[in-house]
Amino acid sequence: MSSAWRERLAGRETLTVVAAVTVLALLLRFWALGWRMAHWDEARVAWRIIEYTRTDAWNYRAVVHGPFLFHVNHGLFEAFTPSDFVMRTPVALLGGLLPAAAWLFRERLRDTEVVAVAVLLALNPVLLYYSRFMRNDLLLAAFLLFALGFAVRALDTGRNGYYYAATASLALAVTTKEFVIVDLVAWGCALFLLTDRRLLTARVTHEDWVDRLVSLALRTADGIAGHARALALCVAEFLAIVVLFYAPRPEIWDALTAPTRWPDVVGAATLGSWNEFTSMWVSGSHQDHAYLPYLTDYLDVVAAGALVLVFFAAIGFVVDRYTGERDLVAFCAYWGVLVALVYPLASDISPAPWGVVHAVVPLAIPAGVGVALVFRRGRAAFAAGDRVGVTLAAIILLIAGGQVAATAASTSYVHAQDETPLVQYGQPDDNMKPAFAEIERAIHPDDPDVDVMFYGSHFSNELYRLPLPWYFASMNASMGSTSDLRAMIELNDGPPPVVIARERHEANLTSELDGYRKMGPYAITLEGASVVRVHAYIETDAASDGSAARLADPHPSRDT
Repeated sequence: MSSAWRERLAGRETLTVVAAVTVLALLLRFWALGWRMAHWDEARVAWRIIEYTRTDAWNYRAVVHGPFLFHVNHGLFEAFTPSDFVMRTPVALLGGLLPAAAWLFRERLRDTEVVAVAVLLALNPVLLYYSRFMRNDLLLAAFLLFALGFAVRALDTGRNGYYYAATASLALAVTTKEFVIVDLVAWGCALFLLTDRRLLTARVTHEDWVDRLVSLALRTADGIAGHARALALCVAEFLAIVVLFYAPRPEIWDALTAPTRWPDVVGAATLGSWNEFTSMWVSGSHQDHAYLPYLTDYLDVVAAGALVLVFFAAIGFVVDRYTGERDLVAFCAYWGVLVALVYPLASDISPAPWGVVHAVVPLAIPAGVGVALVFRRGRAAFAAGDRVGVTLAAIILLIAGGQVAATAASTSYVHAQDETPLVQYGQPDDNMKPAFAEIERAIHPDDPDVDVMFYGSHFSNELYRLPLPWYFASMNASMGSTSDLRAMIELNDGPPPVVIARERHEANLTSELDGYRKMGPYAITLEGASVVRVHAYIETDAASDGSAARLADPHPSRDT
């Protein structure tokens, strides 16, 4: 058999393994996807998406990050009943497809390295947990890795189609989260470090570093000139995607029939969005905090969910650096380390375990190199009859694999709502979903009166009601709040069919709400925060005949 056929056969085998790993990743992400109670952050955004679905009105607000999830879940909420499963589907889907990105680097990595990268992207506990969590961080990191992969394929093959795919991936990354700017700066720094390395190695060949720099610049200019038309189309494609996602609704649809409105729409989507971003994340005070405590929290998450990957990434980077230094491996190592150092500075909250995603995704490339290196050394030792070498390699891989599998199973399934470094304190500690079934039967969506009343001064701030409003809004229940027990009891024909109150009000409410079933208490935060426990008081003889009207026009919230 010729070497060309052997390479083609090996390539097909690698593709088959990567495809199998990707299928496994999808299964792991979609299995019991809706089981965990919504985190406060998930519920805050999902609640806003329900309002968007009901009104068809949307404007970019930096406080809830980019428009990607809003528009994608807007479509899903219209097509399906809003639920935890549905809202997490876009993130789970892209997270499950993430291992397939390894195949894009097949000409820069060995077959064993491609497979190792795919496995790490599929099974890393941090990536698995936050692929089952509706946030933009996984989306951003995944889109950037695909953008890099398509760009590498474009350089390797010279095909313009890969440039267009890379542009689409990059533009979609921009629609997810403002942290994309930090990632792109990290890319620029990584390219600078690669260039600096090239200039330093010029000394080995006795070449003048200026001549080397000029040569690199000319080659880059020639490459741009050779694909000038394709790159111009890429710029237009990028702007079109950004405008499509960031343009306000319904103004963008109105502009289709009134072209004179396009300048305002494009301006709002570009300059308007930029001003909103800078006023929130640049001019604001969200980063006015000490760096070291935030970095410590960040490293705690790394130790709990990505220590194995970081260990192998260090091995892969160091060995590759001193045995040839491939640009891809060094670039991803620099990218991952830089964003890990910057995220604690850019973050407005700590702990923010989802931030580790931004480092784990790029570091999977050098980590795959490290895993494959240990595997190849073990295989070579087996061929040479070196029992010690085989045993050592097997022990390293088995311990690492076991630790990753155990941590992934624990954090994503067994203890997904318990206090661990990967679980942020806004995660409810209890599963309140059995109570929601009772509540849905008790409310009257077609009745103008309040369906769910939040009782107590604590709930005067809507933020402190999370994640419950997301669930009640998905039932089309009207909500209100009050601190006046008498006013609530005497409201209209009596108390609302559902009352939510903190545990401390149990004595008063139990005596006043005759004919109500008390459920709970339920912890809607983790113990590590100022734990909030609530009871749900549900009218026992309430009828529910309007649950089908979930997405009808919402009743206005009422505060007594």
